[in-house]
Amino acid sequence: MMIGIILPIVVVLLAIMILLWLKRRKKEEEPSDEVSEPFEFEPQEGMGYIFVNNGRDRSYETLISEIEKGSSGLCFTRTFPPMLKKQYQLKDTKILWLSRDEEKGGFIPTNLGAISNVVEKFLKENKENRTVVVIDGLEYLMAQNGFSKVLKLVHNLKDMVGVSSGSLFIPFNLKSVEERQAALLSGDLEVIE
Repeated sequence: MMIGIILPIVVVLLAIMILLWLKRRKKEEEPSDEVSEPFEFEPQEGMGYIFVNNGRDRSYETLISEIEKGSSGLCFTRTFPPMLKKQYQLKDTKILWLSRDEEKGGFIPTNLGAISNVVEKFLKENKENRTVVVIDGLEYLMAQNGFSKVLKLVHNLKDMVGVSSGSLFIPFNLKSVEERQAALLSGDLEVIE
């Protein structure tokens, strides 16, 4: 007798649960009307920027946008250059690979003076154009050289672009360093969230 009453209730509850599940699944599969807006940022001449949230993609998107407007680009990166060019469809950009593998074109990461020299030469060669310098691999440079040496490099590069028609882009997670270090690093640069 009890089974005769409970069984229809269980069947109805099960049917309701299945209908709710199907409705939720259908809603998840429907295309959303929300479209994420593309990241748009206008860098200023002589400024340095730390791109924090989704920093790597945003810094390269901004670099590409600047190159399309006629700027010249220079990148130091941990990504092997052919892969980086393919990933971001980079054209007309000088890319230097931060790696100890000199045989495959690596740029020795412990030679911070050489990085400064390359940037200085690049800015002089392109003094008639707007320029963008990207340092993609700051964490690696810190691991290879220590924080204080890399901080000096960043300040030096910021000064170089500051007196030129260039911009400095650094994709970097400020949470990866101590609060004091983050403050020192971002003190001379504008943080782009």
